[in-house]
Order: sequence, then C-alpha cells, then structure tokens
Amino acid sequence: MPSSLAPQKIKIVCSSPNHRANLDINPFFDSLVGQNKELMGTWGHLPWDNDSAADWFGDTFDKTKLALRVEEALKLPAADSADEIRAAAAVVLLLGHTYVWPVHDLDRHLTLAADRLEEIRKLGSYAEVPEIESSISAEIQELRSRIKDASKSSSPPNPQKKWWEFWK
Repeated sequence: MPSSLAPQKIKIVCSSPNHRANLDINPFFDSLVGQNKELMGTWGHLPWDNDSAADWFGDTFDKTKLALRVEEALKLPAADSADEIRAAAAVVLLLGHTYVWPVHDLDRHLTLAADRLEEIRKLGSYAEVPEIESSISAEIQELRSRIKDASKSSSPPNPQKKWWEFWK
C-alpha cells in the first residue's frame, strides 16, 4: 500500500483545565475499517442485499427481458391459461424483491400476479385440488405483503418464510 494511503495514527489530547485525557482511538477506527471492509456495499443478509448482486440482477433482467415475459403471461386469459399464469406468478413470488426485480415494475407486477391468482381462484380452476387452492391463497398473501404502501416511505416487511422455502 502506498504510504499516502496507509492508515494514520490518531490521538486525541484534551488539555482543558477540567478534563485531561490522552485517548488513543485507533482501535475504534480499526474496528470500523474492518467492518466496512467486510460489509462495503452490503446492506442485509439475503443473497441480493449487496451492490454486486443488485447489479447482476439488473443486467440479467435487462438482457433477458424476463419481467416483460412474465407480465405477458400474467395477462393471458385466465380461463384458458391458469397454469401459465400461476407459473408466471411463481416467478414473481420467487424473484419479486427489491434489488432483484426491476424497481419500476415491482409493485405493479406483485399486484398483477396477486390479482390474477385471485381471479384463477374465483374461477375454480383448481377447486378439485384443495392443496393447490391452499397454496394459491398463501401465494396471494405473500405477494400482497410485498407491495409497498405508497403512504409509507419504508419497504414492506420481510416475509415470515425464508425466500427459498416458500413451497416447502
């Protein structure tokens, strides 16, 4: 490392009549530098909660046009395409997170996926299979839980289930 970039030793000396101190704060700064070195560009524990992953997802969605393809499937006629709509909703369910899904489409696609699953449920497409009906209800609930409330500035709460265990 060039000497100009080498860490500098810092001492704080207070010589006021009431407070005399000679404080070495380097251990404190060293601990911060160590933390930042490990966490730089990382803001959470999920696989997409870091700059590199967010960039990778952005590039992947730009190149593949996956969000557009999913939207097209979600707009198919529910009576004839329940399986395709559910598959597209599953992609939104799995990948529909901030820093993964294109930010300008996220809430709209979460809403569209939940609405289309609701429509499929009302049509009774899977009425004879209670396990699928139950799964669809849980999928709708999870999708709706991720829609950001416009009146609040914070992100929606983290889901109760681990992202990879939704269908277990």
